[in-house]
Amino acid sequence: MLRVSDDANHLCDESGRPWFYLADTAWQLFQSLTIEEAHDYFAVRSSQGFTAIQAVAYPEFGGIETPNRYGHLAMCGVDPARPNAAYFDHISNVIDVARRFDLVVALLPTWGCHVTRAWATNVTAQFTATSASEYGRFIAQRLGGHDNLIWIIGGDRDVLDAKTRQTWDALAHSIRLHDPQDHLMTFHP
Repeated sequence: MLRVSDDANHLCDESGRPWFYLADTAWQLFQSLTIEEAHDYFAVRSSQGFTAIQAVAYPEFGGIETPNRYGHLAMCGVDPARPNAAYFDHISNVIDVARRFDLVVALLPTWGCHVTRAWATNVTAQFTATSASEYGRFIAQRLGGHDNLIWIIGGDRDVLDAKTRQTWDALAHSIRLHDPQDHLMTFHP
């Protein structure tokens, strides 16, 4: 488990040792790789000195219609309030593998296009404050037991209106409320 140091100057582990955030970006990790491929990827990144891997649970590219390598879609239909348990089992397994290599997974629950359509994309925003809250509860309860996790709310989208702000706030609040380990959380505009 990571935390902010007592002097609020850096991140540290449970024992207070400084921890440096050096992340590789693998946004489509959970959708594109098998567990064996994730293992090999983590082995390489760990040997290169990376400490974190940034990935998104509900990705932008093909997130709605493209299954992961095991044939599971992220959501049942296009309903963000109905996450597919089998898809999230794979995410949990991948996070476990990352832990074996002392890697933290910096996890975006969803990419920004599923919340707001801030620029040209083929994805129509699906989350509302209500569905984001339900999804936040699900993902925090399902994945929050991992000690090698940082939550990243947002997903490459600015917050341009009150509705978008409400949706992101609902997701963050619900994760914080249901996260059993109170992981670090940040925002990616």
